[in-house]
Amino acid sequence: MQVLLASSVMLVIGFVRMASVSALEYQVHASEYGVHWNFFFTLCIVGLVMSLCALTEYGLLPAASVLLVLYECLLGSTLTNLQDVILMAPRDFGRNAIERLFYANREGICSCLGYVSIGFIGQQLGVIVRRRSKLFPVSSEAVYGLTLLMATAVAWLILSILVSTGP
Repeated sequence: MQVLLASSVMLVIGFVRMASVSALEYQVHASEYGVHWNFFFTLCIVGLVMSLCALTEYGLLPAASVLLVLYECLLGSTLTNLQDVILMAPRDFGRNAIERLFYANREGICSCLGYVSIGFIGQQLGVIVRRRSKLFPVSSEAVYGLTLLMATAVAWLILSILVSTGP
């Protein structure tokens, strides 16, 4: 129930933002999230998916990894051509209203898969940071800070390896 309330709040904020941006004729670049989509809609979807999955602390990182690999495979696949769809498809493409709505907002909708995986990784980091360590005879705040610092260092190491071996 609490998840539906939080998601509905994000949905309402998303519609308010969409209406206010339209009413104020504020310039929004469609290549960011699409014509109607905004980050509040993405947060709503991420919250719903993460709560529906209800993974244990041991399933968060594998789920995030599977989602990231799946998303990357979909982007690079010649079968789906998702990368080409996101980057180059016309906004008014589609036979019916639902397809046209998807193509008008394809950047934001397709990015939800990546954001859900980032959410799972964030939950996993939260689990790691909250664990009480019996190795250090110091206060729990110091343990949390040290754990977060180590997790950040590992993430930067992985990022630098990936960037240096990239295309």
